[in-house]
Amino acid sequence: MPEVDVVIRGQDLTTQAFKKVEKSGKKSAEVVNKAWKRTSENLQKVGGHVTQIGSTLTKLAAPLAIVGVLGVSAAANFEQRLADVSTLIQDDVGPTITKLGDGIKDMMERVPKDADDLGASLYSIFSAGINKSADALRVLEDSAILATAGLGSTEEATTIMTVALNAFGIAADQSGRVSDVLFKTVKNGITTVAKLQVNFGQMAGQASAVKVKFEEVMAANAALTSITGKTAQSQTQLTALFREMGEQGGVLDKALKKNKFSLEKFRDLVSEKGLAERLKI
Repeated sequence: MPEVDVVIRGQDLTTQAFKKVEKSGKKSAEVVNKAWKRTSENLQKVGGHVTQIGSTLTKLAAPLAIVGVLGVSAAANFEQRLADVSTLIQDDVGPTITKLGDGIKDMMERVPKDADDLGASLYSIFSAGINKSADALRVLEDSAILATAGLGSTEEATTIMTVALNAFGIAADQSGRVSDVLFKTVKNGITTVAKLQVNFGQMAGQASAVKVKFEEVMAANAALTSITGKTAQSQTQLTALFREMGEQGGVLDKALKKNKFSLEKFRDLVSEKGLAERLKI
């Protein structure tokens, strides 16, 4: 697999980049076992219960009060966004939608995003299985802040945030940490949130399968993009490397055996030394 060969041949260059990232504080020293756990609530699939939207919306005095802030047209769009979200809520639909509407209204005072944009991203968050209102609002605000600082839309930031939380088993109340790591990746690499989210899902899935931590994956993204300036190429190489790490008899496995090192030992170093150290093997 040529992509893996490129990564392996470039291991010295990559290691140097990792050292630079580590010195600037890129590599987090705060990786804990909780990052590998995902609460059962956040993993549960939303059931098929659909509320009667028309009768519910007539009771939503608080969200509809936003008309005075947004204007009729914008408020109508926001109302529809909340209606969409309500189809994903199983219990206490009215009170929950009221809380979400009030939360977004307050959020607009802190982040430069409009209600329609935030409402659309809220639907994506609920669709990703983050279905507690407090968690959803937390993830939404962290995504909006990331979008503002990391050169991307709220939708793009929400996508990469929810995929990261689910793929790496990180609890929703840790979304601030995830947002910080993603922003530092943009800051230390040559990339943007918009570019990072395109191929992030496939890369994250492969990395998680071989127990590479989220912080390590993003350190690798920052390191490689700082060298190549090409996000898609860097993520393709990393995805290939992570895939090879789980494949017996693959290119990486054979290369390691030639150096009297096993794939199992290579993977075991994840909890001890991290990805940078493995690239030194």
